[in-house]
This record gives sequence, C-alpha cells and structure tokens, in this order.
Amino acid sequence: MSRHPAATVFHTAAWARVLSETYGYLPSYFTALREDRLIAILPFMEVRSWLTGTRGISLPFTDECPPILPDGMPLDEVAPEVISRAGSRQWRTIEYRGHGRVMGHLLASSEYLTHELDLTPGEEALFSGYRSNVQRNIRKAEKSGISVVSDPTSGGVREFYRLNCLTRREYGLPPQPVRFFENLRTHLLGKGFGTLLLARHEGRAVAGAVFLHFAGKAVYKYGASDRRPQELRPNNLVFREGIRELCGKGVRALSFGGRTCTMKGCGSSSSPGGRPKRPCNTSSTTCRRSRTSPRRNAGRRFSGRARCRNSRCRSCG
Repeated sequence: MSRHPAATVFHTAAWARVLSETYGYLPSYFTALREDRLIAILPFMEVRSWLTGTRGISLPFTDECPPILPDGMPLDEVAPEVISRAGSRQWRTIEYRGHGRVMGHLLASSEYLTHELDLTPGEEALFSGYRSNVQRNIRKAEKSGISVVSDPTSGGVREFYRLNCLTRREYGLPPQPVRFFENLRTHLLGKGFGTLLLARHEGRAVAGAVFLHFAGKAVYKYGASDRRPQELRPNNLVFREGIRELCGKGVRALSFGGRTCTMKGCGSSSSPGGRPKRPCNTSSTTCRRSRTSPRRNAGRRFSGRARCRNSRCRSCG
C-alpha cells in the first residue's frame, strides 16, 4: 500500500487502531487482492450514535481518505458493494472524504480546500521563500529563548494535551479525550508515523504541533498553544523546526489539511515549491430501504442518493 500514490497515514492499520480503541468504532474495510497483493482499499468506520443513528464514515477525524483503487476504476464501480454492506449493517448514511477522478460521479455535500507544500527544495530554500514578517517572527522566537524539541514521550503528550485543552476552550470546543492522544502516541508517534514538537520557554511548553507522516507524505494534524506568550512567536518556530525535521526524514510533501496555513507564505502557490490549493469533497449517501412489497423483496434493498450536509470543522467526526 505504501507504494500507491494516494496512500496516506489515514489508510494505515495504525490510524484505524487509534480510532477504534479511543471511540469504540468498528472498522469495516473493503479490500481487493490480486496475486496476494493488496490493490484496493476503501476504509470505513461504523459509527453508532443515538442522535444520528449508525453511519459508515471514511474516516472520522480524518481530513481526507480517498479510496485506493486500481488505475482507471472509479468509485462508482465499487459503490454497490459498499451500499450492500450498509444494508446488512443498517447504516443510515455513507460518507466519503476525498478528491479527484477516483470519486467518480458522486456529488459533493461539502467542499473545502487543502493546502500543500512541496518539501523537496529543502528547508533552507523554503525558509528563504517565506514572507519577511514570517522570517522576522522566527528569528524573534529564537532570540527570545524559545527552544523546540521533539518529545513523543508520555510526558510530552501530556504537555501537548494541556495546550490542546487551552486552544479548544478558546474556540468553544470540547477537547478530545486524553486517551486519543495516548493511543496516537502508542500506534503512530511511537512507531515512526508521526512527530510531536513542543516549543518551550523558561522550561514550560507554550506551543506544539503534531505531524503525521507515511510513504513520503505528511499532514499537519494538530496545533495548540498558550496565548499568553504569543508575542514571542513560538508557533512560527514550531513550524520552521517541523519542516526541518520532515525534510530530514525524507518527506516530500506537507499537507495543511482542510484549512489555510497559519504561516503566511508557507502554503501559498507563490512560495518556492508551493503547490496550488487543491479542492477536496465530502460526499454523503443516504441508504434508504426500498418501498417495494415484501413479497417481491424478501430481504432489504438499499439505494443511494446524495444528501446535502453542512461543512464541518476539520477536527470533527
């Protein structure tokens, strides 16, 4: 799977374990093998809720997770099998998150832009292309005594979680459960699929970021900070050191997810190596029981139709 150009960290078994062990979701992965080699995968999680019913989502808490299919095969060709599975599991809706030709003729129920940065020029070349105010902020953080370290330990995760709670509270959002980040550490950070950076000032963590990476591609997944020392610009230095570390690991591209890069000049198409903003879609299909006579249809028959849904926060399921 790592050789497929569309494969991301969100297609891995490690990410599936994080979601399943944290939230109790049931993995439901559609796969195809050819000569004992995996050639297709459509990852879903079965999400049960008293409010929204049972749904199949590909995948919760995930920026984008397009189906991995053989060249030239659109999602339309395999959708009937997914809908059949939805019927047997009594899913009310099916939700795909992805982009491009592989999504076939599915209508988007919500749209957003994802920003990517080409890391192949190297960190120094990228730094020279940042806007002048970003470069000044990075130098200010360095002169102010901000230090950035990689700390995937249990203590580092706890420090980041404290910052995450502060940031979520500021935006009026409940924080993820602490076990989510503990599972993130166990299955991803601890196995080389992620990097946790903390910016410290006078021995205390003031900003942090989590980057997930797999098969030469990375995504900026979580960022958090304490607003009180923000005049020292720790976030700018966290990004600079994050990009430096990813380049050192041989990562070729960094996605900032479905939101604008917080460092102006990093994700824009005018920065050196910057890629154009790429559209992504969320497509929802409602599974409806056929209204035909029970005598004509002894079992259940499901069909799909597009259903509009409001766009959501990138960190919500």
